[in-house]
Amino acid sequence: MKQVYNAPTKQAAKATLKDFANKWNSKYSYAIKSWEDNGEDLTVFFEFPVEIRKIIYTTNLIENLNE
Repeated sequence: MKQVYNAPTKQAAKATLKDFANKWNSKYSYAIKSWEDNGEDLTVFFEFPVEIRKIIYTTNLIENLNE
């Protein structure tokens, strides 16, 4: 799912999620359904510049500092 967060735009993230779902839906259907049902809330960070997004979706403080 990291590819979704690292996508350059919301549209690219949706395409990446679709590719992921095509490959992994049989194994991770609950997670994919959750993403699809809550996609608008989970992708709000795309409204911010890339530099700010890295801070938003990095919750590990040490990782955040290193970024």
